[in-house]
Amino acid sequence: ENFNELLKSYEELEYEAKIREQNEVEQMHENLHQSISQQNPEERVITNIAICFYMSIFESSPNSKHEFSIFYNWLDEVKLLVQKLPQFTLHQIRIIVYWTFDGENRWASIIK
Repeated sequence: ENFNELLKSYEELEYEAKIREQNEVEQMHENLHQSISQQNPEERVITNIAICFYMSIFESSPNSKHEFSIFYNWLDEVKLLVQKLPQFTLHQIRIIVYWTFDGENRWASIIK
């Protein structure tokens, strides 16, 4: 009987944690949309590149705090890459874009 009560308590806690994370993820989506709406056009383009890159890998928007963490790391790396683009020739940029969307490479390794 005590075991059943403990199991029920655990299941309730697990459910509450799941609901709490869903609410946090919804808030993160809202915060992202609000942030994008406040960006200047150049920043918005950079953010959209990061979103496209993320979606090309995961085929969905971030659905957890961990996935949002990955997305924001990629966004930071995209910003670094965009700053370095003027240093490259058009041919080099094409190679970078090809490597980036190959799916096996990460932005950070390309930036280095």
